[in-house]
Amino acid sequence: MLAILTMISTNAWGTSVTYTITSTSAVSTSGTAPAGSSATFAATYTDKNQMTLGETQTLTLSNYGIVAVTNITLNMKSNSSKGSGSLYYSTDNGTTKTYVIGTSSSGSKFNTSDWYGAWSTSYVDVSKDVSFVTESGKSIVIQIESYESSIYCASYTITYNTDKYTVTYDAQSGTCGTSSDTQANPGASLTLPSASPSSDCSTAGWVFAGWKKTSAQTSTIIPPTIYAAGSSYVPSANETLYAVYQLSEARAGCSAGKISSGTLAVGDIVILYYETGTVQYNGVDGSIGAKISYTTNPAESHVLLVLEGASSGQFAFYDMTDKVYLALTSGGNNLHTATSVTSNSSWTVSISDGAAAITSVAYPTRSIQYNTGSPRFACYEGTQQAVQLYKLCSNKITYNSNPNCTFDSFLDIMHDNVIAVQVGTYAMPEVSDASKGDDTYCDEKHYHFMGWVEDTYINDNGTLKDGYTLYPAGHAGHTAANKTFYAIWAKE
Repeated sequence: MLAILTMISTNAWGTSVTYTITSTSAVSTSGTAPAGSSATFAATYTDKNQMTLGETQTLTLSNYGIVAVTNITLNMKSNSSKGSGSLYYSTDNGTTKTYVIGTSSSGSKFNTSDWYGAWSTSYVDVSKDVSFVTESGKSIVIQIESYESSIYCASYTITYNTDKYTVTYDAQSGTCGTSSDTQANPGASLTLPSASPSSDCSTAGWVFAGWKKTSAQTSTIIPPTIYAAGSSYVPSANETLYAVYQLSEARAGCSAGKISSGTLAVGDIVILYYETGTVQYNGVDGSIGAKISYTTNPAESHVLLVLEGASSGQFAFYDMTDKVYLALTSGGNNLHTATSVTSNSSWTVSISDGAAAITSVAYPTRSIQYNTGSPRFACYEGTQQAVQLYKLCSNKITYNSNPNCTFDSFLDIMHDNVIAVQVGTYAMPEVSDASKGDDTYCDEKHYHFMGWVEDTYINDNGTLKDGYTLYPAGHAGHTAANKTFYAIWAKE
């Protein structure tokens, strides 16, 4: 359930130049335009700013060189709530068109979020973040087309960047063969390298997961925003990326399916659903929990990671798709989200006969229920349908940029030796923790079986020599000679 991103979100940064329309065939320039560039303009309607049905404005920018364009801002208005249209840009003289608003066949209303967000009879800035790199020797073409009468545009502001940025790679406790990368051109993407955990961490099962933008090393089961090795990355400044390593551990004794009784454990992964209607929670939409239907079992959509709540005995539910916590931030039949764990995003949970009572800590008369009439998941005062929780048994994943992989271990030489005659190919046997026998010290210290090491790597004093190989249970081997292996036990 690791979300891998391959592209940075585009926020406007750089130098800005504004082209103000002065006639149906001309613009004036203010701000800082790329050296040697020029602008031409054409409007098909008689009013220099107005576009009626089917009319267009076209701004052509020449000799920009190679720059990264990060934002286009239009100064616009409409004389009726029916105004609609499209906006596209092209980096190859108008041959290839990329639509930012609407399309060539259907438009978006001026009074929707695609334009300004509300109908305005006064000029307002319609700002659109973009991410494209100009092509040397080719013009940028920007065009607005009206689909209904009337919309107006008074100016175009272009924000662009001419800097080439360097990304430094910090492998933390691991290693990376590449220390840094610099963009070949402004706005050019970099291909992220891979990193490797330390040998101790690799032995303990840690693997490289990707890169993140913060240096925090704290171990977490909440998936951070990770940029995968081999993916394209566009930096917006000189920056450092930090390696993230992950450890996958099986959930011992986990039984997937509806939780019929009892409560939850931190680290559980569950799905919120209403089994009678075969519907499940599918993210918060405004102030309600949207639903999606399933057939046999709930699908792994918007799964919830169970974490500690604000106080002892409370839980928080982290939506691993939207990266938010389920919350109730005000009274009423609502379901909200939060970005941190507070009393508003904390819940008490009890489960009896399959019904899950998930009660708000901040508003204890309300609990998450399902409304069959609306339909939706929201918080009610006992008037709707009880919900259920479905447990998943996928491996528990731990993330850390700098895991501590030194462990306190001992060799199982004194007892519980496994003597087996293996001929040809064989598999290393499993040794359960119970096989530590009467060694209460080991039990109290929570030692667990790690794997097997050949006796040639054991010093006379019972310590491990350098360069040993740890063979886990199930490892396939082949030997033509008698060998002795000793079990390795590690403390939690």
